[in-house]
Amino acid sequence: REDVRTAKMARRSPLLLLVALLVAVDAQSPYPDDGPVVALDDASFEELVGENGREAWVIAFHTDGCAPCAQMAPTFIRAAKAMDGIVRFGHVHVGEGTTLVAKAAGLTKVPTVLGFPAHKTINPYMKTSAKQGVEFRGATGSHKKIADFAAALLPDAFVRRLDGLEAYAAFREEAGDLPVALLISTKNTTSALYKSLALRFKGRAAFAEVHHSVEVLLAAMGVTEAPALLAFPAAARSLDEAVTHEGEMKAGDLAAFIETHANAAPDPADDAPEERDPRVDNAKASGASGDAAEPMTSSKTSSKERKSKERKSKFTLVSPDPDQFEDKVLSQEALVMLLFTKLGNPECVNQSIAAANALGKLSGQVQMGEVNASDAAAAPLTAQYAPGLLADDAKCIEVVLFPHGAENKADADPEVYAGEIIFDALGEWIFENVPDFVMPLKAKLVDNFLQQNPMKPKVVLFFEGEAPREYVALAANFHEDFAFAVISASDKASLSRFQVTTTPAIRLLYVVPPKEGEAMSKDVQYSAAAYPAPTLVYSQMHQWLQQVQIQVLGKDLGQHDKPPKKDAAPVELAGTPEELDAACGSAGLCVVAFVSHEEGDAKRERDEAVVREVAADKADKPFRFVYVDPAAQRSFAAAFEVSGSDLPTVAVVSMRKNRYAVYRRTFDAAGVGAFLDDVLAAKQRTTMIQEIPRLVPGGEAPEEALEDLVEEEFDLSDIMGEEVEGEAAMSRGEKDKKLDQELAAQAAEAATAAAAEAAVAAEKAKKAKKKKSKKKKKKQAEL
Repeated sequence: REDVRTAKMARRSPLLLLVALLVAVDAQSPYPDDGPVVALDDASFEELVGENGREAWVIAFHTDGCAPCAQMAPTFIRAAKAMDGIVRFGHVHVGEGTTLVAKAAGLTKVPTVLGFPAHKTINPYMKTSAKQGVEFRGATGSHKKIADFAAALLPDAFVRRLDGLEAYAAFREEAGDLPVALLISTKNTTSALYKSLALRFKGRAAFAEVHHSVEVLLAAMGVTEAPALLAFPAAARSLDEAVTHEGEMKAGDLAAFIETHANAAPDPADDAPEERDPRVDNAKASGASGDAAEPMTSSKTSSKERKSKERKSKFTLVSPDPDQFEDKVLSQEALVMLLFTKLGNPECVNQSIAAANALGKLSGQVQMGEVNASDAAAAPLTAQYAPGLLADDAKCIEVVLFPHGAENKADADPEVYAGEIIFDALGEWIFENVPDFVMPLKAKLVDNFLQQNPMKPKVVLFFEGEAPREYVALAANFHEDFAFAVISASDKASLSRFQVTTTPAIRLLYVVPPKEGEAMSKDVQYSAAAYPAPTLVYSQMHQWLQQVQIQVLGKDLGQHDKPPKKDAAPVELAGTPEELDAACGSAGLCVVAFVSHEEGDAKRERDEAVVREVAADKADKPFRFVYVDPAAQRSFAAAFEVSGSDLPTVAVVSMRKNRYAVYRRTFDAAGVGAFLDDVLAAKQRTTMIQEIPRLVPGGEAPEEALEDLVEEEFDLSDIMGEEVEGEAAMSRGEKDKKLDQELAAQAAEAATAAAAEAAVAAEKAKKAKKKKSKKKKKKQAEL
């Protein structure tokens, strides 16, 4: 019994098993002790990272014998040097002394790079707060991408950009007893270095920034060169009382300069990290005052904008209709997890969102959905599968798991989860119910495994320990088409036989089917293919096997067989700079949808439906979508050369590179989607913009009516004549149609000309041939 219990514990905790196997191995760190990457363990991590509210960290997790870990290390070190003094870099060797860190980070693979912002995140269920790691999913061979990832961890809420004397006076007043650090910058956006200084000295100094083109401020301060850093004592109220930094504009020198002018550092016991994200407005509901939660700017939010910002569930809703429930849940072969949630209660919606965030790592491995228990039509389903939710008015969510196999779902009672909705506990519960179709193999059993049903492809994992969750889930979802096995990484004979040099590794073994009419050979010869990715990421393995189904098995996969896409984030209306930054600040590309609110609700809803459809289709691409009202934000739209005649349209904006492209064709999902694909493939020309424009809180004042400015006897049509009645009066659709007609006419004319040329050439060739024939006959006659 003890052996069985130990085996079950090992199966449930593959990470702990991995750690146990590494205890006896001497650490061979790819990071030198005197380098820019700091070694961290359970104790130092809590002190330097967990309770550090003034620095962001990027941390690499690695183990011994991990070739990709060693390959990544030089790039990671180079990124650390580039961000020296801006973001801290560390590494964790997964083994003895780091089990708590690895468990808290939810580590499932190595190498893994996690970023830790300076703030903590509130757990709505446990009512506790802790640092939450953000996984780097870019190319680990690019130090530039790692450095950009590190910079994105820094908030800009602690830096105010000023545009004149009045703005400085207001900022100085708000700063109160704090000294002021003022950067004269040549850049249009706040640098990562200055953000890091503002974070490090938050509460000790107020930070502002002014572009060198604001000459009135520079003249008042007597500044003639940029960049420059000035410090104003707390009592200073005049612009000529500044102290100018005379050293180099490097992180260490700037920090030392500010340290001499900043207020005293707080007691470490009173300097805990904030329990909110300064990059977005998500302050803790209790325990923080309204002033502490707000940045040093204020804005007005319309009722329409507040309505658009209502939080929505991230799960796919399952219809309570019996036929659809049968199709989407009971007839599915795979494991299905459903949340029965009282979505009519805002607090329950928040809990649903937290559950979705907690279960994000299981996306694709298990089918997930949600039933709105607040819907009267869902009452029968709720009573049948989640009766506990009806019995307890205070309860928001009931998590129900329908077993693997279509024949089991209708007959068996589903499992009901009784614990706290956190990833570790809920993930363990779900994984216990995933059937294990993976066969452990030793060298002497490999041939027997290969001889079983030769035409069924074999998927073999070389791994130290039991198969990880992702692989077990993969086998459960593909076991009908593939046979799955795992071979220990210590089995040197099998590793040599299958030419495996590093682990983990996956080999696909398959028999090429005989051609039609040919008999199957008695001597079966397997072909082998290696899984191309270095890590066991479920979504990548899923897509890989789907390609094998198509190319090797010849399956015609329908839409329902495709791996589930990531749920699209809701598209919300942005009316302030903070809302735009929250929606797009960390995105690779921001898709700004300019949809008019002045043409009626029906037209607006149709246009927004197009945007939502495209957002759902591109959910797995590096886009974030946001609505902007072009009438309320005319200057913002004009900066992207969007006018009233262009509406509705979208502009794709790179917030980091200050480049954009505007869609100017028929506004439908197919056209907009193709445009976005062209942007990603670099087939669409983009335009440079000097500075990303800012949204005006509350919207701009309405434009004055043009009729008041035009004299009665002035008639534009008299002056423009045929131009007003012709092309200038056309709509964008009419212009596109006319252009298409002109292109078609040109193509037809070109085809006619080409045909005429071909006819002339053919006639010449015919005459030449005839002439040649006559000469030949004449010559023969002479002979």
